[in-house]
Amino acid sequence: MNRTKPTGWQVFTHKLQTRWGQLQARERTGLQLAMGLLLLSGLWWLWLAPALQVLAQAPSKHRALDESLASMARMQTQAQALQGRSAVPLAQRRSQLEHSLAALGDGAKLEVQGTQAQVALKAVPAQNLAAWLQALDKVQLQPDGGKLSASSAGVGGNLTGTGGNPSTWSGQVSFTLAPQP
Repeated sequence: MNRTKPTGWQVFTHKLQTRWGQLQARERTGLQLAMGLLLLSGLWWLWLAPALQVLAQAPSKHRALDESLASMARMQTQAQALQGRSAVPLAQRRSQLEHSLAALGDGAKLEVQGTQAQVALKAVPAQNLAAWLQALDKVQLQPDGGKLSASSAGVGGNLTGTGGNPSTWSGQVSFTLAPQP
């Protein structure tokens, strides 16, 4: 007869079956319960625990997505409002910018080169600066960039000011006067 040599797995299963047959009924029942418990715990950790974790995190993720959706809706509304604006000619933009500087007082100086404008600010009160920036938005003038630094009138390092001295701002703000497409 031609017999093949048993594989390692066959040897292992044969030894396991032999050992299983030698166990008493009570020992077999205990081992079956232990294996069943291991199987159930494995199923729990592989399938149920991750699903329950996702379920527990769902409300916070849902809130975050709702906030993101609301933010996108606000941006869409803002974009549609900006698209609905008509283009303002270059001369009118320059005139509006020059006229708006009156709100800043003597602390502002305008320099225009073609379609680029730069406003130099020196010791402009914070309230005036905020009002000026809001007024610019109404006439469709958005700053392209700039560099501002705050200081407090008479009080070093305190940006809120004390003793009735409000914060002041100095620096430069740049604009493009050409109408945006």
